[in-house]
Amino acid sequence: KFHRSVKVETYFTIQRKNEHLRPHTDAPSKLLSMIFYFPDINSDVDNMGTEFWKVNKNKTLWKNWKNSHLPDEQLKNFKNDNELFFRSKFEKNKLVGFVKNDISWHSVLNNSNADNQIRKALVINIREA
Repeated sequence: KFHRSVKVETYFTIQRKNEHLRPHTDAPSKLLSMIFYFPDINSDVDNMGTEFWKVNKNKTLWKNWKNSHLPDEQLKNFKNDNELFFRSKFEKNKLVGFVKNDISWHSVLNNSNADNQIRKALVINIREA
């Protein structure tokens, strides 16, 4: 029988103007990550969503099971070797998610909300217990 004990965790995130989340792959204990959006009325739905990356070159270099966060000085090299293949729209009642692996790179680099807006999301993670 296939059996694995898991636990579910939830937390609410808030990002203010120009706060970013650099590319990362999530903690090794995570199995599934989901993000549920709560945009303000005037949120920039095209640029505040989650960005998902595909490794195009140097795959071994970008394997990241341990979830080392990408330092600012490596961002240019990361963008040269990886392709932004999907950016979710930051729309009301939208849930996006992914299965954790060693190349499940994702980010929020283009958080362009206005001064009085915040990027609000509920994060739901399924982890190994």
